Amino acid sequence: MTITDADRHRLYDALVATLGEQEATILMEHLPPVGWADVATKTDLEHLRAATKADIDGHRAETRAEFEQLRLTTKADIEHLRIATKADIDGLRAATKADFNGLRGDFNGLRAEFEHLRTETNSGFRELHAVIDARTDLLRSEIAATAATLHTTMAEKSTSQLRWIIATMLASYAVIAAMAGLWR
Repeated sequence: MTITDADRHRLYDALVATLGEQEATILMEHLPPVGWADVATKTDLEHLRAATKADIDGHRAETRAEFEQLRLTTKADIEHLRIATKADIDGLRAATKADFNGLRGDFNGLRAEFEHLRTETNSGFRELHAVIDARTDLLRSEIAATAATLHTTMAEKSTSQLRWIIATMLASYAVIAAMAGLWR
């Protein structure tokens, strides 16, 4: 049987008439607000506690299992990333080494080209030096020949001029002597 609020009010009115208002209020306050079927007993609470504990233990076990699964998945992901990263680094290392070997080859090629240029330049300088030496020797011989010719020419001209001066002086002395003889 379900007790309604109207039933509770009628009971209160009957208790007021029989016991008085204060006693009726005290008694009504000790009655449950709902039916006795809705009041929980210690056994009900114990069953509820056990069910709640079982639910919590189940959730705890599920949570642990999920965390364990998450840990294993994360560990596997990290291992996969470690392996992939190591492979990437190894690939980069190999590519970098290949690039450096290529650069080393390029530098060796440049070194060979520079050595070739040095050889050509040295050969060119030796040829130029030989040409300069030959021309210098030619100029020296030409200068020596010209100097010898000039020396011979100057010696001849000097001798010729010296003869002319001597002849002129002798002629002048002869003229002076002749004139001196005329005046005497």
